[in-house]
Amino acid sequence: MTPLERGVRFERWITGTHGPAGRGTDELTDNWSTYDFLIPGVLLMWSGSFRLGTAAQCNYTRPDYSQALRGVTFTSQAVTPTADRAARYFFSWGPHRQHGDEALRDFLMALATQAFGEDKTMIEAQQRVIDQTLHPVIMPTAHDRGVTLFSRLVARLVREEAAGYPDAAPARATQEPVT
Repeated sequence: MTPLERGVRFERWITGTHGPAGRGTDELTDNWSTYDFLIPGVLLMWSGSFRLGTAAQCNYTRPDYSQALRGVTFTSQAVTPTADRAARYFFSWGPHRQHGDEALRDFLMALATQAFGEDKTMIEAQQRVIDQTLHPVIMPTAHDRGVTLFSRLVARLVREEAAGYPDAAPARATQEPVT
């Protein structure tokens, strides 16, 4: 996990795995993924499957995507608030041109639509619990380090903007989920 000027980057290798389901092989591979969560609400994600041993050869850093065996995909997502507790979620997902075709693109988009529908159900349920709790307190765990880093960045940028614009109404940094 790396703090960025306007976001947080997550990078990881999963080594010696069969990779995501549907890749059509029993060959063990090293799988790389990287996510950039950027202000104001953009996610950029790359992933791919590489020959077993690639992670070690790269010293567990970013690989050369041209060396990927398969499964190189990119997704771009943006969350745009439209009202209190309402937002638009824009997304695209598809394979790199050397690692897929329109059929795979369509499969990935259908999979994302299903996953986001499931996410929406969970987020709305969490919001109902928060709304029914007299004094809700967000209690991050060690596993929420990325969210904590991102929330601190938002708070810092709000403070800096408020300091630069003393007549502006104070912005509100919150951890409340939007649906």
